[in-house]
Amino acid sequence: MENDARPLDQKTQAELRRSAHLLHKKENPIRKLLTLLGFTSKPLTAGGLALGATALPHCALKSAGARKGCERTLTSKQEKKIQNKITEKIPDQLKMTFALYRRRAVCELIKQEYGFSMPIHTCGEYLKRWGFTP
Repeated sequence: MENDARPLDQKTQAELRRSAHLLHKKENPIRKLLTLLGFTSKPLTAGGLALGATALPHCALKSAGARKGCERTLTSKQEKKIQNKITEKIPDQLKMTFALYRRRAVCELIKQEYGFSMPIHTCGEYLKRWGFTP
């Protein structure tokens, strides 16, 4: 039986991903998952399996197309906190070696606050989205 998940609604697709994620956690290879779920083509990706049951909480299901905020590293709450720090304090007050908030300084602030590194380009995209200009 050949199934195609593309015409299915997003909620059903999400359920299929969750099922696949649970089966994958039990050491099932992707080809076996496809057979167990009734698919013969390759609708599942490693990324989809990784997110399966633990999809980002700030990603609500929407109609087809990019979901607002789904590809972001920071949650909206974290974004607000960083924005507030940028507007209320200068880097010197946060014991940083920067005089101004440039992309590199924002990357450092995010690392200091949340413990993970972020590419400089991504920090620039956040600054642009927040309306901070050079």
